[in-house]
Amino acid sequence: MIYEFLFKYPAETFEAGRLVLASTWPIGILWSLLTVATLVLAAVLISRRSRMAMPRVATVWALQTSVIALVLLLLWQPSLEVERLKSRANSVAVLLDRSRSMSLPERDGSRLGVAIEAIKRDLLPQLEHAYDLRLYGFDGALESIESIDTLSATGENSAVTGVLTQVLDELKSVPLGALVLVSDGADNASPPESLLDLADYGIPIHTVGVGPERMANDLELSAVDLPVTALPGSRITARVAVRHSGGGETVLKVYSAEALVAARPITLPIAAGVHVEEVELDVGEAGIRDLRFSLEPLEGELLLGNNTRRALVEVPSRRYRVLYLEGEPRWEFKFVRRALEGDASLELVTWLRTTQRKSYRQGVRSEDELAEGFPDDRKALFAYDALIMGSIGAPNFSPSQHALIRDFVGDRGGSLLLLAGRESLGDGGWDVTAVSDALPAKLRRGRDATYVGTEANVRLTRAGQASLICRLDADPERNRALWAELPAIGDFQSLGALKPGAVTLVEALVEGRAQPLLVSQHYGRGQAAILATASTWRWRMHLPADDVRHQQFWRQLVRSLASAAPDPLQLNLATQGRQANIEVAVRTSEHIPVNDARVRVVVTPQSGPAREIEMHRSAGDDGNYVGYFIPDANENYRVDAEAEVEGVSLGAATRHFRYAMGASEDFDAAQNAGLLRDIASRTGGAYWTLDRLGELPSAISFSAAGVTERELLSLWNMPAVFMLLLLLKSGEWLLRRRWGAV
Repeated sequence: MIYEFLFKYPAETFEAGRLVLASTWPIGILWSLLTVATLVLAAVLISRRSRMAMPRVATVWALQTSVIALVLLLLWQPSLEVERLKSRANSVAVLLDRSRSMSLPERDGSRLGVAIEAIKRDLLPQLEHAYDLRLYGFDGALESIESIDTLSATGENSAVTGVLTQVLDELKSVPLGALVLVSDGADNASPPESLLDLADYGIPIHTVGVGPERMANDLELSAVDLPVTALPGSRITARVAVRHSGGGETVLKVYSAEALVAARPITLPIAAGVHVEEVELDVGEAGIRDLRFSLEPLEGELLLGNNTRRALVEVPSRRYRVLYLEGEPRWEFKFVRRALEGDASLELVTWLRTTQRKSYRQGVRSEDELAEGFPDDRKALFAYDALIMGSIGAPNFSPSQHALIRDFVGDRGGSLLLLAGRESLGDGGWDVTAVSDALPAKLRRGRDATYVGTEANVRLTRAGQASLICRLDADPERNRALWAELPAIGDFQSLGALKPGAVTLVEALVEGRAQPLLVSQHYGRGQAAILATASTWRWRMHLPADDVRHQQFWRQLVRSLASAAPDPLQLNLATQGRQANIEVAVRTSEHIPVNDARVRVVVTPQSGPAREIEMHRSAGDDGNYVGYFIPDANENYRVDAEAEVEGVSLGAATRHFRYAMGASEDFDAAQNAGLLRDIASRTGGAYWTLDRLGELPSAISFSAAGVTERELLSLWNMPAVFMLLLLLKSGEWLLRRRWGAV
């Protein structure tokens, strides 16, 4: 109000317009008169300088010159040239969010109710007078309405950028001056790239934010991150992110088929933010686990829908094939076999060289498997998921087999584990083979053997404490204690420098120095690891008969390695807003991408008929096929994929997932002012709050879209001009009076 009193017009008018001189008199006359007046004043004041010192003369001259300059400028009629929307010749669209988050309580009712009252009071009367007003309500879809009084906040999701694109397309044929979007900014169903297209329409979008930018006294289970598949009888770690408005106490509870399977007390930090907790879960037998994660509410918490999330975990019944090679009979071989043989998730195949010319095979499926020793073709080796190699030197393999082992990791995505031994690592000559490319360390080899018989205690690194491989107990302190109690290993093989991507999980304290004991890294599609000892059998022999730590460690290690290997046909699912994306990666048994496969995908909801999804090859991505479908809210789906070439099957896969979009409006319930500001800035509009809604019609009138007309707004009679003149003359008079020169 004060701004308009001083300058006649709102600030938006000056931002939209440009200053011009409306007088027809030549501008040269203005400069000539100003120059003459300046010189005359200077001459007069200098002739009277005996009354004042020169600096004071200059001050008076500057003030008098400013007054004359301002008066001359006013004679040339300074004006503001603006382009306004022509009255009654343009349309303005108002879109009001009716999704469920708009039903949340505000100071005087719901968000929607407060917004409707403000719009009816401060916006609609002015817009209806000047424009063809078009009203819309939206949630996941857009609907033209006659009155905003009929709206109710019941929509299951909103698609802010999506509906903006829809209404802009719908109104292409009319002179549209501006769009007004009234929303809390929830955008749960629009692809993010659609925001980039809004500016192309050339229509300013003014956004009006509703609701607080931060929720008070609220907990939100903002994310649950856990594996989508797990092996039977294994444990998984779920990382749970809790968004909170401040300190407090709550309990995270996890249910499977309504049975409580885990509970974890959580103390939230005083500062508001996102707090991450981890909880371990036993997945049990093969099947589908429908898990529900729930936070106990805070005292007085109103929004409870965002305290719960659901997730599906598949526990397939398949067995992973592991090939274990040993070049000599060793205690480690015997005890590792015992630890792994009882695991129903692993199919262990072993090859042991008993003498220079004899070997012993166990776990093979046929007489032909490994009959000629180590495989020498991709199809045979790539049938395994993990490869363990003990004390067997590189000279026992051909250079092509060295390359095959490297490709088993890099191309097939299998896992390789090398154990210490007299004929292993650097002592076995593996440092000069193609296999060394995949290994996490640059192997050492010198005059002295790197494999030595020495006792050493073991300890977990920070990475090991976080890894499920080394998790002997769910409690971190108890887990560290269980590792510290393990008997010392009886041998150790020193490694060279670790590579940049290597991660050390377990260390050995050798002669007082910490040395890497279990270290791994990713290589290509797979991973390679080194266990720099061959005496973990001591953990089993020197502990009580009922102690299962040795067995638990080996099962978790080999399960982790084997289960990471991809199948020839991989099926991946991901949701993006209202869309469920399907990706099928197809490879041969030798894991070579297939670009001419026939891929068939069938989606079956828990309640309803199955439907086949159209799939097409992903451009520029060999062997990948993509498709999508629109799922129903809160529905469980089974997705089956199979691929073939010329009638020959390349494999099949099944995945399950749950689509929970119906609850999305309960999450991120605070006003997303960032999105609303972004939309406005990209399109030439502005962001507004409900208490400033009365200023919006004036800003809309200066839109460059639609039908406009030119208008000159005079500035000579602004109160600020006369106040400036008065200030200049008063300042001069006061200074001269003080200096005695009046």
